[in-house]
Amino acid sequence: MSNVLNPLPQMGWSPQLHLAISQAAAASVQALEGSDLPPLAVFDCDNTCIRGDIGDVLWESLVAEYKLDLEHPTVQELVALVDPDPERALQLARDVRSQPDLRRDYLQRWLPLYPTASRELGYERGLTWVTQIMAGISNDVLKAHCAQAVEQALTAAMKSETSTHEGPFEIPGVRICREVKSVIAYLQSLGFCCAIVSASCRWPVQAIAPKLGIRPEDVLAIDMEVDAQGVLTSTIIPPVTYRQGKLDAIVNRFGRSPQMVFGDAITDFEMLRDATQLGVLIDRDKEDIREAIAPFDHIKAQPRDDLHFDS
Repeated sequence: MSNVLNPLPQMGWSPQLHLAISQAAAASVQALEGSDLPPLAVFDCDNTCIRGDIGDVLWESLVAEYKLDLEHPTVQELVALVDPDPERALQLARDVRSQPDLRRDYLQRWLPLYPTASRELGYERGLTWVTQIMAGISNDVLKAHCAQAVEQALTAAMKSETSTHEGPFEIPGVRICREVKSVIAYLQSLGFCCAIVSASCRWPVQAIAPKLGIRPEDVLAIDMEVDAQGVLTSTIIPPVTYRQGKLDAIVNRFGRSPQMVFGDAITDFEMLRDATQLGVLIDRDKEDIREAIAPFDHIKAQPRDDLHFDS
């Protein structure tokens, strides 16, 4: 199908990038003409498909709604890695369920554990920490929880990137990028397979994927094994979809590098670099990724502030 018949809406894309996307899409279709393989486009989730962090939505809602299995050995081990008095933290989490007056102290102690894990254990280990701490939760319960949390986050107030956990709890807001949703629909009209590749865990990403027009089964994200009873174990299924792991997951699933890649951060560099037609950086003024992509002519930058997000 010709992209002339299915033009990409201009919206907030710069004229140069709008043209580059259209040309790369046409070239991708032409390159695979006569093949059984559809062209492939992959999208990072946080701050690419959406504004905000879908992993924060899940973590904070799990804590606020007392969903963690506090008696699971893995949960206890993980709390001990980042809290100076893990026994006190765990007892507080037990007590708050019957003593609502402890809620403020509980939230102020527990909500920062994930940022602390990322800071003290390293960003990649923080990603697996916040996934493994869900061990013991039913897969069905987690899916239902994510569906509800995502619906709430789409209308919740957006938090500042420097916000703290002081004051009453409010679920972090996220907003869908209209331009990215539009380009997904455009590429799909040309026969592309579109997938999300995220460093968050899969459950909240799968919950938001259909709102972008992407099937939950086309989400590649950090995942854990589920036992025969449908309960999450603590075993991470490799690869961890962080940096090179994102590209490894794409190749494992699709057997090839994608034609087009959209991302926003240094964590997306490897898959942006390996795009065979076009990489699109949603530019948030991060110097590390700007410097990394500078030698690569096929990676183009789009200022995020020119894009539109659902309100």
